[in-house]
Amino acid sequence: MKILLEPGHGIDTLGKRSPDERLLEYAWNREIVERVKNKLVGYDVEIIVPELKDITLGERVRRANNICKTEECIYVSVHANAAGMGKKWMSAKGWEIHVSGNASDTSKLVANSMYDEAVKLNRKTRKPTPNQKYWVSNFYVLKYTHCPAVLIESGFYDNLEDCEYLLSERGKEESATIIANGLINYLKQC
Repeated sequence: MKILLEPGHGIDTLGKRSPDERLLEYAWNREIVERVKNKLVGYDVEIIVPELKDITLGERVRRANNICKTEECIYVSVHANAAGMGKKWMSAKGWEIHVSGNASDTSKLVANSMYDEAVKLNRKTRKPTPNQKYWVSNFYVLKYTHCPAVLIESGFYDNLEDCEYLLSERGKEESATIIANGLINYLKQC
């Protein structure tokens, strides 16, 4: 199984930063993706958007689908969230995971596995209902990839508490651990 890691957003995406501009989502996402890759030694992992600049959603999906034509894959898009436009601190906070409306059972199992890891690390989580661990969202990269796919929102960079956590060494390490251990635990069940 090949793991495709995608750091959402590029350097030229407008906004996508904390109100105090300490957290730049493009840089944070890339650091977390590198940490995840380093935790998955022995697994087949590819970062499908190594560039700093913005790569269109269509190109991200095209890259993933080209690989998925010949190999079994799991697609993981890594993000930090925002409740507003990044201009002021907001109250929404917590970790969440998304699958598409047309998600495969595998996508849902991967999402559940990552959610369980977030809970193990005592991460404040957000879910749509008490009985469903993942959000159903029709994000382009989830809807159009031809392999199981999840999108993680590791916390809200426009919430001061979440922002401090995401910027801390502990927050970065736990964010990467949730993803890596969630994938490892899912793959052990296969």
